[in-house]
Amino acid sequence: MNNNKSFYTAFFLAIVMLIIVTACGRPQSPNQADNNPTEQPSQSPETRNTASDSQATVQTRPPRPDPPTSVRIPALGVDAQIVPLGLDADGAMATPDGPFEVGWYSPGARPGERGNVLLDGHVDWTNKETGVPFGAVFWGLKQLGEGDEVYINTGNKSYKYVVEKTVVLRWDDPSGAGYVQNTDTPIATLITCGGTFDKGARNYSHRVVVVTRLAA
Repeated sequence: MNNNKSFYTAFFLAIVMLIIVTACGRPQSPNQADNNPTEQPSQSPETRNTASDSQATVQTRPPRPDPPTSVRIPALGVDAQIVPLGLDADGAMATPDGPFEVGWYSPGARPGERGNVLLDGHVDWTNKETGVPFGAVFWGLKQLGEGDEVYINTGNKSYKYVVEKTVVLRWDDPSGAGYVQNTDTPIATLITCGGTFDKGARNYSHRVVVVTRLAA
């Protein structure tokens, strides 16, 4: 991808559904649903203790993993800062402001948890002063193959993901939407532009998608 945020508009048509899934709140506990709860006379001490234990279980769920801070891809020599992003004005996943940063779709999954950790980055960049293009952070992304490793780091932990497949598809291929949807399994999807650049349309002809799975 070049420094044109509209490149992702068609590719992220499914992103609204992902937001709906991840934005759902937790069920209310009985005390949250009733501002003036009263104890039922028919409840035995055993029943009350069971209810209290169940409520305590809901309230003491483990916290979510920390947000990602950097990504390392040994096969490509990439060690880049991650910046949290949402949607741009066109309703597409926003892209990083710089050539060597990787964007993370922050309303979605975090490293280490079930779901799809979405990362995007530029394939190239043009020096505004000289007009000379150069390779950006995901310049070599399409070279990744099955078994290559991707490390997504948080403040105090590193999560290892292993590449399952790399696909290159037309920017307007409807099957691309499936790669940005949420999942029940812990995966990370890395995306950049590919193919040829159409100066008139200000768009690349293809997208490069790398699907990785959290290592056991």
